[in-house]
Amino acid sequence: TQNDASMICLSVVEDGSSIAFCAFNEEKNTILIEESTASSAHEMAERMVAYVNPSLLLLANKMMANEQLLEALTTPPIGSDEQEDASPGDAQGGVFANRTIRYHTMKNSAFDVKQCKALILKLHVQSLSKQANAQQGRDEGRNFPLDNSTPSFRISSYHALASIVNFESKAQVQALGSLLSFLETTIFRLHESGRIAVHYIIRAVASLLISVPKYTFSALCIFATEHH
Repeated sequence: TQNDASMICLSVVEDGSSIAFCAFNEEKNTILIEESTASSAHEMAERMVAYVNPSLLLLANKMMANEQLLEALTTPPIGSDEQEDASPGDAQGGVFANRTIRYHTMKNSAFDVKQCKALILKLHVQSLSKQANAQQGRDEGRNFPLDNSTPSFRISSYHALASIVNFESKAQVQALGSLLSFLETTIFRLHESGRIAVHYIIRAVASLLISVPKYTFSALCIFATEHH
């Protein structure tokens, strides 16, 4: 079973025709981002849960009314340890257990777009910094004369992050921002500058996975059922 020392936290936001997922893997210090159309929200939720195997979900209050989506998010992937240790109905400290994947309902302020963007821009993504430094080194090594009138270009933090994060997507900004809002006061490691530091922000590949419902596994008789 996943423990507190290696939390995998998944934030989910549904906005109009879009649904966005952002997951933080503490052991790898990496953030995963995925976005899809709301019409396939249930299917994508099952794929993301199977892909990241979260130990905690971060959800908005309004998502509690979508029972089908909530069930898809809180049902552990087939074969996981959490599925074997099911203990529904547990609730403590504002974090609830439902089919063993816990979820925490966030305050509305955590999804404020302006606040979310500000938190995202505080991120120090080490892989992006290395790429920027490497590019600057290549530019400085080129053999052409520079004078005081020649501008020196350096990729801004915003544009570096915008190469991965779609700042035009409200759902994606809210999912990532609410995730950072929660983790900023819990398990995040800070960079020496005081900014939130992660190794990578990468796109998830959950959209490429095939979701197989549990009743399909049962019908195919792939796994034997042991009776004790």
